[in-house]
Amino acid sequence: LQVSGLTYTIDASVPSSVVLNDQNEFVKVDGAYRVKDVMVGGEPLDVNKTYTLASHNYMLKSGGDGFVMFKGDKLLKDCVMIDNQVLINYIVDELGGVVSDTYANPAGAGRITVVEGSGQTEDVLAAYTDVDANAWYAAAVRAVVTEGYMSGTSSTTFAPATTVTRGMVYQTLYNMAGSPAVGDTTFTDVSGKWYANAAAWAEAEGLTSGVSAGVFGGDRTMSRQELAKVFADYASKQGVTGDSSEGLSAFTDADQVASWAKDSVELAVDLDIISGSNGKLNPTGTASRAELAQMLLNFDTVVPAA
Repeated sequence: LQVSGLTYTIDASVPSSVVLNDQNEFVKVDGAYRVKDVMVGGEPLDVNKTYTLASHNYMLKSGGDGFVMFKGDKLLKDCVMIDNQVLINYIVDELGGVVSDTYANPAGAGRITVVEGSGQTEDVLAAYTDVDANAWYAAAVRAVVTEGYMSGTSSTTFAPATTVTRGMVYQTLYNMAGSPAVGDTTFTDVSGKWYANAAAWAEAEGLTSGVSAGVFGGDRTMSRQELAKVFADYASKQGVTGDSSEGLSAFTDADQVASWAKDSVELAVDLDIISGSNGKLNPTGTASRAELAQMLLNFDTVVPAA
């Protein structure tokens, strides 16, 4: 973040302890701070002082790039000149139409100091105390966190054993789709929820009509066959087909798959999105966050993210 008159130091050797929600929005800093020596106009930042900040709508009003901490602050002056026009005017009027090499400095012409770390990229799993690097789901968690499909439940926990809900599942697919802009939704129970945009997107994509008329049911758990149907339906919408000629004969509990889910489960199995354990699918059982991470990784192999 570059703000006129603001200087600071970023210590890249300190792991980020920023906590984000499943919409990749800032929640809090839960650990050591890597930004320090913050100066405003040459004076140390006073945390008890009120400052006036000028920026663009994308950040201050819309929470762009996850900067939602400004949304509740008083807006002294609304939209003025858009940022690209300000830049054009600055180049023409102040720089005489010539952008010098000075502006190629990524440290903001000396206003930002970056303290380099060891040069090694830290494994995202290192932040989670509840994910063993040798666990069967470790690679999947590493992949989905790195790609931004899922995030931890705190700065130090991923909660791999926690049962997934409808809100979690559709939010991860929405993240995978690139979190596109959404329109209105018929769901009356999502306003103000962290998965509201995901619910609207899923409805528009035809992936869900809710649990009943006008009800998304984001906090409800999902069975494995429901998960299989969501992934299979989304794969089909991407034009992916499979060969389900073998059906589910390899699983001893195939007869427990509901008729409405049978085709979807067969496709999900054929595409290796979902698999069983000890010869069983457990279609009516719930799924954990670890299992969801693995399904997302499997799905991403079949249908690359947007």
